[in-house]
Amino acid sequence: MLADQLFFAAHDSFGEPEVHPDVVALGLGGALLAELMLAGRLTSEYGTLVVVETTAPSDDLANAVLARVRAEQPWSVSTWIAALALDAVSDVGDRLSAAGRIRVERPRRLRTLGLTRATRFVPVDKREAWAPAGRIADTIRRGEYLHKLDAVLAGLMVAMGLHHEVLDTWDPGIEQHIRYQVAGFVPADVQDLISRTEAAVGTRVVIG
Repeated sequence: MLADQLFFAAHDSFGEPEVHPDVVALGLGGALLAELMLAGRLTSEYGTLVVVETTAPSDDLANAVLARVRAEQPWSVSTWIAALALDAVSDVGDRLSAAGRIRVERPRRLRTLGLTRATRFVPVDKREAWAPAGRIADTIRRGEYLHKLDAVLAGLMVAMGLHHEVLDTWDPGIEQHIRYQVAGFVPADVQDLISRTEAAVGTRVVIG
């Protein structure tokens, strides 16, 4: 699932977020919507999220998101990204944990300092955790085109500023290459979703 791969890319091998936790949450909120758009369940019209297919997805989390969208009044795509972001990290983390792909380390208080550790999501198989970013990086280095799903994943990485961390480059040419492939190979509604995710991240960064 797209959000699972982004989750892995957004956390290091010790389960710590690669970028600010709020940015991770917004990216995953966008990814959960992208899963349903790519599956033909959702689209957007003039910035509003629209249900186009009500058949329940086989995945429980995707089904829950679709049911929630159906139950609410029409909201903008941006509003849905923010709404899903509130629980996206725990929701996707629970999906991965239930599948035995991550180990969840719950916070514990450090008595001597009066601090509480953040929840960590440690991958069970570090090779699987590295695979999404590694696959994208290798494809770009070879000068090849990304498959549609990887183009969406890479587009969300750029939207989050995550590509700097996980693709091991600050080369602006790489970012432009990804944006070019998103524009050329990703459906228009998903392109719009990626742009709105990037705008939400930008607002979060400006507000601090």
